[in-house]
Amino acid sequence: MLVGDAQLCYALLMTQINQDLGKKLKEFRVRKFDKVGLRRIADSLAMDYSYLYKIEEGIYTPSDKTLSKMAEIYNLSPAETLEVFNLAHISPDFKKVIRSVKEDELLHSFAFYRKKKK
Repeated sequence: MLVGDAQLCYALLMTQINQDLGKKLKEFRVRKFDKVGLRRIADSLAMDYSYLYKIEEGIYTPSDKTLSKMAEIYNLSPAETLEVFNLAHISPDFKKVIRSVKEDELLHSFAFYRKKKK
């Protein structure tokens, strides 16, 4: 039964990761597009609004490509972009991010990541 328990633990962990990520993405979306409807934002991301809704609810896990597109549309800072990728446990294209990051933002983001891992 150990395999079943491990699968259940993994499913619970992924659910929590998706919920944390979805909550953060929704926070960033609302900050940037307070008065814009979800359908319009989903259109700008070239995705169905129900898919975007399910990402924000923690039901679906977005790909790294989708996260990059969301970070760009939401106009996230490099530190915020790293935070989102850290929550998703996905490695972003660091070359692109690091070129535009300030040292203090990068240090803050990595400190956040280390704290979340413990």
